[in-house]
Amino acid sequence: MTGGEIVAIIALTGTVVTTLVAAIFQGAAMSRCKKISCCCFECDREVLQNEELYKTNQKRENDDEN
Repeated sequence: MTGGEIVAIIALTGTVVTTLVAAIFQGAAMSRCKKISCCCFECDREVLQNEELYKTNQKRENDDEN
């Protein structure tokens, strides 16, 4: 393999890992669960109230439009 191919594989792997981590944490943020355990990550947290969820969703929709 040439240097360019190795760089492309590393960049692609980094992009895939970043996307998966972002999806997991976004799902956890919107979850109604108080205790979350995923692979080697575990946390206890307070669940967002309906008003906070609404504000978060509105902010995300506004960001998606821009």
